[in-house]
Amino acid sequence: MADDLNVPADFPTIQSAISAAGNGDGIVLAPGTYLIDQPLDTNAASVATDFVIRSSDPDDPAVVEATIIDARAQSLFAGSIEVLEIAGLTVVGEGGDRLVEGEITRGFTLRKTVIDGGDSPGRQFALEATGDRVVLIGGAMRGGIREIRGEDLMH
Repeated sequence: MADDLNVPADFPTIQSAISAAGNGDGIVLAPGTYLIDQPLDTNAASVATDFVIRSSDPDDPAVVEATIIDARAQSLFAGSIEVLEIAGLTVVGEGGDRLVEGEITRGFTLRKTVIDGGDSPGRQFALEATGDRVVLIGGAMRGGIREIRGEDLMH
């Protein structure tokens, strides 16, 4: 059975929750702003490669708006991930433009999430998933989309 790892109630940082997560676990963020200066590391052998990172209530627009990842690193995640779901978050900053430095190998779902890339030409989205699918459900990408690639794109 998958566990919920609550940030900051149970884990002080998103990285510490990712480091403790098992495959299928949910990393649940309380409302607030989470500054990411370094990409979240998914390279270690002990780190899960199949997880959900979400707000405490992805279905509440006020919670989505109040649960912010300010990704100031070049990407949000470093390393490859098999399956990733991001749900009910607002992602801002440069790292929102390139979510994963490696690749998403089996599937990526962006659900009820806002990724705000800003208006400058250098802050356009590039998203690549080499696995089965990329699914966009009820979210928004602000700024321009430079490239989205995947075998099966749904929205």
